[in-house]
Amino acid sequence: MAIRCGLIIEQRPVGIAFPRPETASGGLRHIPRHRVGRTCLQPTDAPWKNRPRYDLARRGAVLPQKQEPKCPGGSRLTLGGGGSGTLFAFLGVSAGGSGGVSIPWSSLPLVGDGSFRGTQFSGSVSITPLAGVGAFAGLGPGYSAGNASGASPTGFSGSSSTVLQLGAGDGGGVEVSGVLGGDYNYGASAGAKGAIGAYGAIGRQFSGNYNSAPLGCRP
Repeated sequence: MAIRCGLIIEQRPVGIAFPRPETASGGLRHIPRHRVGRTCLQPTDAPWKNRPRYDLARRGAVLPQKQEPKCPGGSRLTLGGGGSGTLFAFLGVSAGGSGGVSIPWSSLPLVGDGSFRGTQFSGSVSITPLAGVGAFAGLGPGYSAGNASGASPTGFSGSSSTVLQLGAGDGGGVEVSGVLGGDYNYGASAGAKGAIGAYGAIGRQFSGNYNSAPLGCRP
């Protein structure tokens, strides 16, 4: 509770015995004297009502926060690496896992502002049923590069795309694949593998993905 106090100054005529100035008619002249008193506001159950408005405003003020810039749109460079294995004889399957990064072209050095704003990191596992010609078995690392039409959904997601694969080896070999995802999503991967045989095939790649939120910006 709050109690406010103040001073009240009141003028009251008081007769003074000495000196005794007289009026023109012979009576006593009344000399005014100041009477000082004290007054207080009664306490209240809502003390905040008596506070200045600026105090309430100050207590409820929220400092402005610096807002991150919006993420750049447009196409992205994608880079990745991982491992895979293929077993094929006219029909077959390829499976693997990889990690990667996608960066907006407008955030890259030389071709963009060099801020790397909007970069996303990802991980994925995939399986690809194949049909074609030849026989091949291979296992080893691979590296990829490509283009994406935009940012990937944050968190877990699934995707599928058409894949062309070629491979050859006689104990050591190489395998190459190309991904055609539509909407300007495409890429290629290659890797030296322990391999034997040769083949060419087309298939459908099914992937489970995890993508981080874009860095340094808001959607």
